[in-house]
Amino acid sequence: MEKKTGRVQLPASAAVYWEKLFEGKPKKMAGFSVSLIATEIEGEPCVWRADTAHGYAHEHQAWNGRIIDLHEKAGDLTRVYEKCLRKAVENCEKFLAYYERASREGKIK
Repeated sequence: MEKKTGRVQLPASAAVYWEKLFEGKPKKMAGFSVSLIATEIEGEPCVWRADTAHGYAHEHQAWNGRIIDLHEKAGDLTRVYEKCLRKAVENCEKFLAYYERASREGKIK
């Protein structure tokens, strides 16, 4: 299995870390993760994450503990990955605000 990783620095005190896994010939995406990290909060917590762990694509919302099935179509992980990457970047400030509010309210351990 081949792995590619990267980071996108965002202006809102956050970064998106991504990982893509490929296998087969020709290479086909076999899994991914996209993590929105709050870089200016102590411990750099993961605020939002989407991945294919546990055999299916899903997202984790750290501010409320929800795990949401992304209902990917078989063999269409590239499209799901790209959508998740856009979602993390486009919603960065909103997700950080949700996380910070939940943290102030004591909802995050």
